[in-house]
Amino acid sequence: MTGPYWISSRHGEDVFRRIEPQHLRKEHAMDDNRQVIDDFRIEAAQIRLQQASGQVDTFEAIREIIANLFGSEEMALYRIDQERAVLWLTWSFGIDPHTHSMIDLLKEPALESVLKGRPFVAQSLGELKVCGIKEPVNAFIPVQHNGKTIAVLAIMRLLPQKQSIDANDQRLFQMLSAEIGSALSAERNITFLRRMLEEEL
Repeated sequence: MTGPYWISSRHGEDVFRRIEPQHLRKEHAMDDNRQVIDDFRIEAAQIRLQQASGQVDTFEAIREIIANLFGSEEMALYRIDQERAVLWLTWSFGIDPHTHSMIDLLKEPALESVLKGRPFVAQSLGELKVCGIKEPVNAFIPVQHNGKTIAVLAIMRLLPQKQSIDANDQRLFQMLSAEIGSALSAERNITFLRRMLEEEL
């Protein structure tokens, strides 16, 4: 191979950095810096949830993280009613709770993987129309506790500056899936968690 990426040394990356054009070197440095910043933000969000002081503060932490790190101010948390095969609205922000009170699981195949613990992201922004929800849904995040999905976080309309959902968003969703469940299972929220689990049975 010839050109600016040609490498003939066993030192690999070090040699590549030396012969790489300067403008590409700067672009890679910027990419590395962005990744460090993204990692720091996800870690800070994780700590924010871990240090939430109660149920109200836990919900406020979720709102802050989704708004500031993801880019949406419309979200809803649903508990799972296995017996009736529906999701019931437990908490929401930025939406009318009366038009988002219930989701029929039997009519939403996209939720099958979510209940198994995998986040779902619409292939195109605003594409997924869900029965029981007025606005299109852009993502569903499973909330896990002891390896079981106990709730589902739905994210609706995105802010205008949010043009796509990328790999860092997926990493954020994975963190939220685990940490929201952990926050709700903490001593400060145990009454709320027990109510969710009892209503699920």
